[in-house]
Amino acid sequence: MKMTEQKILDLLTREGQPELDLNYNQLAQLFAHELAAISHKINSDELATLVVVGVALYQKGFKEFRAGIDEKALFTTLQKRRNESVA
Repeated sequence: MKMTEQKILDLLTREGQPELDLNYNQLAQLFAHELAAISHKINSDELATLVVVGVALYQKGFKEFRAGIDEKALFTTLQKRRNESVA
């Protein structure tokens, strides 16, 4: 199933998503598991790009978490940015 970038962004930033009770290491492990499961379906450049994105998300999320950023404030900021990009 092919999804548009906007549809994926909507899913990622949608309110009411179930919370995963995972720490950053567990989240990275889950992401690695899922990438490994699809790695045979994508080429090495695509896989490398997804790994780089995963690294960036992990590092940024970890820094923001350690800085004590409120989840609601972060979510509100992401929603606002998404809405501005759509407008």
